[in-house]
Amino acid sequence: PGVLLIFVLALVGWVTSNVISHSASANLLIPMGMGLAATVSTSAAEIAIVIALGCSLGMCLPISTPPNAIAYSTGTTPTREMAVVGIVVGVVGIILLAFVAPLTWGFIGVM
Repeated sequence: PGVLLIFVLALVGWVTSNVISHSASANLLIPMGMGLAATVSTSAAEIAIVIALGCSLGMCLPISTPPNAIAYSTGTTPTREMAVVGIVVGVVGIILLAFVAPLTWGFIGVM
């Protein structure tokens, strides 16, 4: 099913972008997603958008994005607090991306 594929791709993008940079994970995953789009009924644009947005949700660790590294370097934001907020934002974002975003793609011209 398309919803399961979108959910898994967003989840993979989120997990990888928590441990490597967002742009690196998107550069790694989007070409693979485009190859996958040729074999499934989901359009290539949908897959690229899902992976890109899933990668942008990764913010659990200081290494995942430069603003997190800056906030962490001040010493006022511990890694545990960053991880808790990052997991909440990531899980909610992936659920919205997988189940709500496809409802809006017709309005913005993706489908």
